[in-house]
Amino acid sequence: MEREQQGRWAAAGAIWVALGIAVGAIGVHVLEARGMLEGAERWALAGRYAVTMGVGTVALVALRRSFMPQAAPWPERLLTLGLLGFAGGLLVKGLNPDSPMGGVIPYGGALLIVGWILAAGQIFFHLTPRPR
Repeated sequence: MEREQQGRWAAAGAIWVALGIAVGAIGVHVLEARGMLEGAERWALAGRYAVTMGVGTVALVALRRSFMPQAAPWPERLLTLGLLGFAGGLLVKGLNPDSPMGGVIPYGGALLIVGWILAAGQIFFHLTPRPR
């Protein structure tokens, strides 16, 4: 992966962290104040996932830069799509519990899992010594 693309993925991870902090704060300070306790919990969970996946994305970029620059950024892509589905669905359900958007939450979670499994696979593949 080229250096410019790595920088974009690292920036995206940092943006996820910032948005996660903001979402968590809104959940606590706005939704709880309005008595929307279940919604506040969903927003807090979405925020925690955004921060975690953002930090994870930055870490994947650092790993890729260090010892697997030729590996495609599919884990980062899957984590981004998964986070949009999982956290996005939680945010919508936090505001409107009857929203059909809640149906995307499990698919987003599945994409997060597959993204991390793919990341582990890429790391193991590049750690394995190759015959010369």
